[in-house]
Amino acid sequence: MGPAIIGMPIMIKYYLHGSASDFAFVEAGMALGMLTGTFFMYRFSKHFKNGFLLLLGMLWDGLTYALFFWVQSVPMALCVIIFHGMGIPIITVSRTTILQKYTPNRYHGRLFAMVHLAVSGMAAISTALVGIIAEVISIHIVFLLFGIGGTLTGLVGFFNSDIRKFK
Repeated sequence: MGPAIIGMPIMIKYYLHGSASDFAFVEAGMALGMLTGTFFMYRFSKHFKNGFLLLLGMLWDGLTYALFFWVQSVPMALCVIIFHGMGIPIITVSRTTILQKYTPNRYHGRLFAMVHLAVSGMAAISTALVGIIAEVISIHIVFLLFGIGGTLTGLVGFFNSDIRKFK
């Protein structure tokens, strides 16, 4: 989340020499991608196991973050962020479905609160890291590094057959 929260404004303003409206269009592109991804999840997710989808979403997230390393213009950033946004519902929908299927109903509220806390906490940490790292290296490299990290996390998950088998 850090690259999206703090990295994108840095990239748009300082490296792509874009305006506030350019940044707004890129952010709207993220929303468009997420809506599109949600439609595809609704339409096609029943053909795949949720564990596989979760790991696929993590791979997608990392790989599409890494694509920002090659972004050289605002329109290119818009295209990549739409593509990136399409993968976010793959993670969120499959994760929520797994939690609901494999835990008793009475724990759902607590578990969703814990997931929210974990996501919010990691977003804060990654935002701080991106801000600090971007002072030292190019934001393009920051996106590449975070993308590689996300991709590797998804790949490691694929080696765990128990995760892949979650229905």
